[in-house]
Amino acid sequence: RVADDLVRTARDNLKAIEQQFRADVAAGYDVTDRERVLHLRESRLFIARQAFQDASLRLALFLRRADGSLIIPVENRLPEYFPVPVLPAAQSLDGILALAYENRPELRQIQLETDRARIDLELATNDRQADLDLLFKASKDMGALASSKGDKRPFEMIVGLEYKVPIQRRNAIGRQMEARTRISQLMYRQQYITDSINLQVRTALADLLNRFQEVDTARDSLTKAREIESLERKRFFIGQGSIFLVIAREQQTAEAADTLIDALGSFFRAKAEYIAALGVEADAE
Repeated sequence: RVADDLVRTARDNLKAIEQQFRADVAAGYDVTDRERVLHLRESRLFIARQAFQDASLRLALFLRRADGSLIIPVENRLPEYFPVPVLPAAQSLDGILALAYENRPELRQIQLETDRARIDLELATNDRQADLDLLFKASKDMGALASSKGDKRPFEMIVGLEYKVPIQRRNAIGRQMEARTRISQLMYRQQYITDSINLQVRTALADLLNRFQEVDTARDSLTKAREIESLERKRFFIGQGSIFLVIAREQQTAEAADTLIDALGSFFRAKAEYIAALGVEADAE
């Protein structure tokens, strides 16, 4: 769009210079120079459109119809303006880090693996332990006398302990050691990932704040460049300026606009990195 605006401005300026030339107000070389500027800007517009087409083809890999076919963005689908850059809601760094720790999938995966290893340890510990059972046995002959001797046994009770050692006890000890080693490894890994997330969030937040400030500076620069260009154009039309100064001011305005576009692009990339560092949805940061 910046390149389009430059071409339109160059064409308008060329028409104005041609009118002045026919009225003997401007020299012939002024017309020639404006034609040169127009051709230069048209070539830059061609380069810009080529870059847009390349970007559209890359983006098409992520845009698909319901049947899976690619959607290639066209120029008329470009938004008129960038979305207004907005910083996330203010909160403490501890709160931001807590949000990241809660939502990052890496920590969730580590916790699941740790829970699984703890269950394996409990099972191995249980299989390793011997069983000690308390036994009770009671007996007594029942019914009528079977002989005249009266030799039926009286009531008897036997109390004892039964100690059982698992046959696979050695295997259980090995599984127990393996589970403990696994838990230890996971704890170190969890600490490393936690520290990494901490640094990622801090870096992403600092970059986002810097990019936001950069957008403000670039927008202010563009506003001033447009004001200066407008004043220089007015001076030229009342005969107090030079067409070369007008061209220079137009170019400065275009460069300031490019700088703002780059700054906005950097801001939204930084915001995407920040959201990814938190592990949340794009509208939940």
